[in-house]
Amino acid sequence: MNGKQTAGIVATLLLFLVSTQAAADQAALSKKLVLEINEKVIPAYQAGKPLTMLKALSPLMARIPEDRVEAVDSLLAEHQAPTLGELLVDARVSLVQQGFAKDAPRAHYREVLLTSTAMKDRIETVLAEKEAHPALAADAETPESFEDYDDLFWKIHVLEQQLANMTRIGDYAQKMTTSTRVNRKRLTEKQLAVLDFDFGPLQQGLKSLGETLQARSTELRIERIRFAIDTIRKSDDFKQKLLAALIIDLDGNHLQKMENADEELVAQVKQTRKSFSRLVKKSRLLHSGLHWWMRGRYGRGPEGAGLLKSEQALRSPQALFGLYMPVTTPTPTDPSDRSARPIPEVDRRHHYIWLYEYRQIGDRKVETHSVSQSTRTLTSKTTMSRFY
Repeated sequence: MNGKQTAGIVATLLLFLVSTQAAADQAALSKKLVLEINEKVIPAYQAGKPLTMLKALSPLMARIPEDRVEAVDSLLAEHQAPTLGELLVDARVSLVQQGFAKDAPRAHYREVLLTSTAMKDRIETVLAEKEAHPALAADAETPESFEDYDDLFWKIHVLEQQLANMTRIGDYAQKMTTSTRVNRKRLTEKQLAVLDFDFGPLQQGLKSLGETLQARSTELRIERIRFAIDTIRKSDDFKQKLLAALIIDLDGNHLQKMENADEELVAQVKQTRKSFSRLVKKSRLLHSGLHWWMRGRYGRGPEGAGLLKSEQALRSPQALFGLYMPVTTPTPTDPSDRSARPIPEVDRRHHYIWLYEYRQIGDRKVETHSVSQSTRTLTSKTTMSRFY
């Protein structure tokens, strides 16, 4: 027997042992619990509906003791779903980010123990980025072009959104831990420490970082306005003049709203807008169009693998407008190259949403089928069953 055959036998044996252990773990779960996870939780997760999934999964936490969590994780893994804790955290965080945390079901103390620590870790991760952020680093370089400024402001915007989300998550986590109803005598010291954790210092850290970021953003805007005025007056590059006109238009508005703004700079902005009024108007129209094109091309909703906005969008302008945008602008791939993953993944969004009532979104194509809801086979792909 050679080395490859031995390695193959060992790998097969390990796979068998893992499968056997997973089957043994799942055997410890009640049939009713397994059925509810398979028929309610998994379909909601695969359809990209965090609220529906949470309403199905959260009540089950009262029936899942700590020593059965791994068994549930094993069951979820069979459907290529995240672990129990990750499912709960991601669903609640998604609702918090959309501003609909109040619609979520009340968390059982076992769920609180799983999720509050993960939320704390996410806040600490964002706070730890302060020292390395290019706008706040001690050795930060001064931008030398509009592209440099644009890249820096985008990174500031990303961090601002993260701070806003983490602030909402911290508030939510604190309310969740303090409102948990449980007999404290039944809990271990470690569990009590989780429930008694004070998110106040973390919240103060987020607020302080936000104020520092805002002050730095104001400084950069003033620097960029001066750079734009100089460019639009002296440059022969029409593209650069268009960018300068946009900066003078947008940052000029911010400048006028600033307290104790430099009056001389404000006067320069007004004069430049007047002198280059036609260019400012053209730049405004062009970049407004580009903004909405980028939203349509690369924006992703919170549900349906990014194809759909949440159901709350029917009732809330905030949910209707909000989208997830890529941190780094993607580079589109050649549609004729079938070997590469397509970027963007959805080339003609309306075909995916309007054409079929039931469909599965794959990596390269749309597979359509007509089967009943009760007998539909769920796969690792995202299954869509409605649109709005």
